[in-house]
Amino acid sequence: MYYAVTLPIVVLLSIGFGFLMAKQFESIGTGKVLAAFGFCFLVMLVLLIKFIINL
Repeated sequence: MYYAVTLPIVVLLSIGFGFLMAKQFESIGTGKVLAAFGFCFLVMLVLLIKFIINL
């Protein structure tokens, strides 16, 4: 059941990560945005793992 929730989230994060990677080549300023996104991604990943373990 949780696949219906996690799959769209993973897809959206992948698209957002790819978009930020593309923007990084345009300007150096987006490097900080990419770092912040990476940190949020790790936090989301940890919460997702804890959520799956609790099931």
